[in-house]
Formats: sequence, C-alpha cells, structure tokens
Amino acid sequence: MPQIIAGFIQQQDQVIQLMLALRSAKFDEKYISSFYVNPPGQHDILPQGGDRFDSPGTKEVLTGLAIGVSGGGLLGAALGVVVIPIGGPFAPVLGAATGAHIGALIGSVSEMKDQGAGEVGGENTLRQRKTGMMVAVCVEGAREENDAIDIFNAFGAVDIESSVGKIVDGDWCDFDPLTTPHLIAQTLPH
Repeated sequence: MPQIIAGFIQQQDQVIQLMLALRSAKFDEKYISSFYVNPPGQHDILPQGGDRFDSPGTKEVLTGLAIGVSGGGLLGAALGVVVIPIGGPFAPVLGAATGAHIGALIGSVSEMKDQGAGEVGGENTLRQRKTGMMVAVCVEGAREENDAIDIFNAFGAVDIESSVGKIVDGDWCDFDPLTTPHLIAQTLPH
C-alpha cells in the first residue's frame, strides 16, 4: 500500500501554500489531500452518529453508581428510621430512595474523576489525532518522503505522521481518524 506523509496546519492560507509547494516539488495533484479532522467522538462513522458504540468511561461510572446506590440507600434508610416519629412509617423508604439517588450521583461522578474519564476521549486522548486541518501526500521512496517532510516543516506543519493508504483524486479514501498516528516529526508552529 502507498506511503502517506501528513501533518496538521493551523491556518487555511498555509494549507493552500503547502499544497502549492507540494505541486511545485512535482508531487501529483491527485495524490495530495486536505481535509478537516473532527474532534474524537464526532467522526460520524456509525449510522447513529459518532464513532464509538460505548462512551469512554461508562464502565467505571457503573462501578461508582453501584457503590453510591448501595451506600446512599443504606444511609438514607437508617436516617429514615431515626425520623419515623416525625416522618411517619414511610420515612425509611423515602430516606432510602433519596439516599440511593444522591449516592448514585456522587458515586458515578467521583469514579469518573478517579479514572480520568472526565477528559475528552479518556485515556486515549494523547494518542489520537488533533482536531484541525490536515494535509496529506502520497510518496514513493525515501527521497520523496524526505522532500515531503521538509516541505511540511517549512510551512509550519505539526504532528507530521507517516501512514499507509490511498489518496485518489485528492481524497484520502481509506483515512481512519481513530487509528493511532505514527508521528515522525513534531515541530512548533511558526
């Protein structure tokens, strides 16, 4: 499968200039692609939208939820027993229900914080592609690869990566935003 060099560009005019520079360096226009990479979770891959069947962090939330419901329910029922003279015979039931509800909220939120699931994308965020404009070009051989990397660096590309795939008529048709990028160079924006 063909080799692809790609990188993120900050501004639209830089994208255009980079693509023109690649064409000037004799890269074929139909093997150059530019497109916007959406934030994680918003790639619209699945029929119902999004790119995951399960939300990151839901596994941990269920543990916290169970702990919170049981702990809060017991505490609420105990408090309800104490206030039977004031609240009547249903006080333990109402106390248990209220305690379970509050415990569920506290337990699920605290477990999300403990597991880092409160961050966008959970623990895999650092290995996913950035959101923004990406330019990609097919290369053949080490010389073209080095030329492309030099051009990307000259135009301020960040998170330059090497991948495999097919660019057909300016469209990286088999691009998967969820794959872990193989970074080959990281530069600071100019």
